[in-house]
Amino acid sequence: MADLILERIQERRSVDAGYRPPTTGPRALRQGEPFVNLTDLKRCIGKGDGTFIEYSLYQDAQQQAAQSGAVNVMDGFVSEVQLAAGENVAPKVAEAAAFARANGRRALFFPAHARTFLLNGPTIDISGLRVYGLSSGSALGSRLKTEAAVSTFATVSAHATVENLGMEHYGSAGLMIDLIQTEGDLVRNCNLVSLNNTNQGALIRIGGSNSYVDDCTISNFSPGQYSILFTRTASRILINSAVRRTYFGGPGAGISIGAAPGQARPEGITISQCNSVLTGGPLVELSSCLNFRMTDNMVDQGPASGAILLGPAGQGIMGVSIVGNYISNASGGNNGGGIVHVGSGAASLTGMVVMGNEFGYCNTGASFGQNASLISFVGNYFHDMLTGISVALFDNAQAKFGESNLLGPGVVGLTTIGS
Repeated sequence: MADLILERIQERRSVDAGYRPPTTGPRALRQGEPFVNLTDLKRCIGKGDGTFIEYSLYQDAQQQAAQSGAVNVMDGFVSEVQLAAGENVAPKVAEAAAFARANGRRALFFPAHARTFLLNGPTIDISGLRVYGLSSGSALGSRLKTEAAVSTFATVSAHATVENLGMEHYGSAGLMIDLIQTEGDLVRNCNLVSLNNTNQGALIRIGGSNSYVDDCTISNFSPGQYSILFTRTASRILINSAVRRTYFGGPGAGISIGAAPGQARPEGITISQCNSVLTGGPLVELSSCLNFRMTDNMVDQGPASGAILLGPAGQGIMGVSIVGNYISNASGGNNGGGIVHVGSGAASLTGMVVMGNEFGYCNTGASFGQNASLISFVGNYFHDMLTGISVALFDNAQAKFGESNLLGPGVVGLTTIGS
């Protein structure tokens, strides 16, 4: 019975083109039971006799956009002729966004289309708008592409939401979504791909409070480029923002958290339930923050510099919780560190709890250097350390290592190296 229930839950969604539920047998749809094919953009509702009613998600989305008052970018702005010719339609989309704001419509809709919307500048101001599409993971979904060295979307005021879009950026510079000037922003259920190995910017930049990246897939093929950049500037307080349930992959880097020179540090940043197989940079690089939480993530691969890199600068790092994660760094067989602290200057790392994590296939599970103190390891499991060391302390770093930590074969506990 358990297997039957699991199969039924799994079958409610499919990405196999043309697939529909059988009309007989235990996997036929029951009365009112839904099924969605994300490739065909079809929804089926069971009638109770094995047959079902089929709807077009594409048509539903078009109707919902019209009924909700959203501005459809293809309703008097972008034409089929322009899409077929591969023209840059950013100026027309910018007109649609301005029209939406001026008329109180507050939403901008990209319909699902067989062709891609080419957005090569100018950067489109999405301030105050919900910018959305349909089925970001589908070949028939809403897909946007930028090939020029410009940012695709940016905000200058008010809140913005970007969701259900597939976006690609090939430019040598520029971001996909620049939210540095606003707060209360949301990026949700988007498939983001960066494809220029000279672009050293970021896919998403966040500078305001209460802003979130949720349920996205980020494929970063630009070595040295951050996927998400949290930066506190002079114009905004950056507090209570998060990245949740998001996948990261590719030879790029993950999330950088810090402040512009001379500015106060961000506060209350959370990374939770994310999966990372990034090879070109850490999932998290933290330079300044007050109250940082990292919970329930899977961190695999990573560079020699560390899967999680702590490099205090400015006002430093205070109040870190790393709880319930899997942390590994076996990229290319050249194991890097799990958590790596690099101390320099006067900036410090103070007050850190590392609890209930599994560290595996790292050079060393964690290491700490100059100006690191009040660090506690509780209930962690360390195994398959290349150096055989679970936690290493350098340059008078201070940490506690409780008996509740578990050590695999050949792994030793807290080790002080040097004086």
